[in-house]
Amino acid sequence: MNARAVAAFLALQTGVLVALAPSARALPPPEPPRGLPTVSPTPLPPNAEVLPYGSTLQLVLDDTLDSSHAPAGSVIRVHLRDPLVLAGRTIAPAGDQTTMTIVVSSRAQSGDFDGSVQIHVNPLPLLGAGSLPVRAPHEFLAIDRSTGELSTRDVGDMAGNIFIPGYIVYQIFRKGRNFKLGPGSVFSVLTAASVDATNPRALTVSTPPPFVINGDMPHADLTPIPLYTIPPTPPPKPKATRTPTPPTPGPPSPSPVASTPAAPSANLPSPNPTGSR
Repeated sequence: MNARAVAAFLALQTGVLVALAPSARALPPPEPPRGLPTVSPTPLPPNAEVLPYGSTLQLVLDDTLDSSHAPAGSVIRVHLRDPLVLAGRTIAPAGDQTTMTIVVSSRAQSGDFDGSVQIHVNPLPLLGAGSLPVRAPHEFLAIDRSTGELSTRDVGDMAGNIFIPGYIVYQIFRKGRNFKLGPGSVFSVLTAASVDATNPRALTVSTPPPFVINGDMPHADLTPIPLYTIPPTPPPKPKATRTPTPPTPGPPSPSPVASTPAAPSANLPSPNPTGSR
């Protein structure tokens, strides 16, 4: 009877673990890359002659971007979704190819640590005008979990720790999710230069001037944590020295007075005494 009760209790624990664990399912095969990109109307007005700095362009992935299979230095192919038209001429057709480079990647790890990647989008080639530098609005890509999803996971973990013995072991070794985008995914980039097509014979690509105002800050995708800065140590102050006091002159000494020889006394013997005869 005891053996049956233990077996039933173990079966109940196994059923609860299976119910709380995320459902395992096979991932569908990735979509094949698109053969020919579809031409979409340009987002700029038909009579636009200048593409301002910071304009939005849409790029489409041709390869899979996966944090678990994207080591640093990997190259992912992308193409321009919409043609870029200025002053009635196409300076970048739809399907214009470029690449982005994986700077850093991190796989999903145990303890619910999700995978992430850092990307760098390479310049977009233009017809007869070199290339147009572009950048991603957010170069650090990671899974954005909602507040409700995190709350649901925390409640489930709390219930598991209370009612299921050993659930904390499963929680420690539970693996996070990898960041993944399949072929055909569309993401936005921003132009890092302006394009001027006013002159029909030339196309000007101009980068913005450098910042000259102290209050202006350059773009940064990662905001550093404010740390404590040790104030500089002031140089030691020299010790105060007492200024020597000049000697005070005393009263003048009296001048010497010449002495007058005294007259010879009458009682004194004569210097040349004479004998008496």
